[in-house]
Amino acid sequence: MKILVLGGGYAGMIAALRLAKRGLGSRVTLVNAVPELVERVRNHELGAGKAPPRRSIASMLRGTGVTFVAGTVNDLDLGRRVAWLADGRDLGWDRLVFALGSVADDGGVRGVRQHALLIGDEAGALQLREALDAGAGEVVVVGGGLTGIETAAEVAERGARVTLVAQGGVGTFLSPAAQHYLRGALGRLGVRVVDAKVREARAGAVVLGDGEELKCDACVWAGGFLAPPLARASGLEVSERGGIVVDARLRSVSHPEVYAVGDAADPRFDAGAPLRTGCKYAMPTAVHAADNLARALAGADERPFGLGDSIFCVSLGRRDGLIQLMTNAGEPRGIVTGRLGAWIKERVVRFTVWSMKLERYFAFYRWPQPRRRLPRESEPKRLVA
Repeated sequence: MKILVLGGGYAGMIAALRLAKRGLGSRVTLVNAVPELVERVRNHELGAGKAPPRRSIASMLRGTGVTFVAGTVNDLDLGRRVAWLADGRDLGWDRLVFALGSVADDGGVRGVRQHALLIGDEAGALQLREALDAGAGEVVVVGGGLTGIETAAEVAERGARVTLVAQGGVGTFLSPAAQHYLRGALGRLGVRVVDAKVREARAGAVVLGDGEELKCDACVWAGGFLAPPLARASGLEVSERGGIVVDARLRSVSHPEVYAVGDAADPRFDAGAPLRTGCKYAMPTAVHAADNLARALAGADERPFGLGDSIFCVSLGRRDGLIQLMTNAGEPRGIVTGRLGAWIKERVVRFTVWSMKLERYFAFYRWPQPRRRLPRESEPKRLVA
């Protein structure tokens, strides 16, 4: 049995490692565009000048039996079950785990691709670091979500004057107490928050919806993410944002031999707590999909995915952090802040890599399960080779 994992980020790596242990002798191949694990949750640090550790994917997989292929997949033939790489190579598969994450969404705003730095990608983070090293003193960050907040705080802590443009406000996914702390923390760092829509990005300026221009040395775009276009182009059923529509077993509803996890998936079921983008959600779905694939190969029933929430972490520079405590169902409750919050956030980020290291030796990774009974879904047909 040939299992192909597309993507060597958090989801793809831990899925491949779990399959190496539970894949019943299957040949597992992981393909990724670059030879190193990119810790995307550290892009705001990278952009501000800190160099996160570099880890070779091949070395992380050494001794596991997983074959690593460095290359970019630019076409999928679902009928023949072949993935075509940009250099002309092809990889056949019997089962596919689609874990290609997400790509920066420019929101259709004019000039973003030409004049803004897309911090969601490592290349954009490196461009931001170069701009700051070259003396960029006025920086506009667009986006009131986690990426925008963390980038604004990190860049401001470095000494740049930062304007954070966020239509509808910043951190609206947090509790009122957390939002209050967040506004205060950004204020202490000198970050100016502007509630406005961006109409256009230009060289040296951002144009707001009312025509006002914000002059800047660098514009950082953190306006959200979309699933990679490969899924739609291949003929998989996808959502409006391009995510592969999956059932509760994390299988494509149109092609059940394909499992989709992390940012590349669009779950259409009740998991117990909301499923969002980010490694916090990508890694549990990846491990569950790997376990389900192993169950299917063994002729056992696959299980629906469930998630119980616990915390949501926000870094506010290197010395401050905000931990939003969550109920099991994903509702905000208390908060932890300050240096303790920063310490917790750093340990959570490190845990992602620790998990992969331990997964090499045994099925280590676990996550909180929902406490309430989830709606039942009709049993899927078992996969056959």
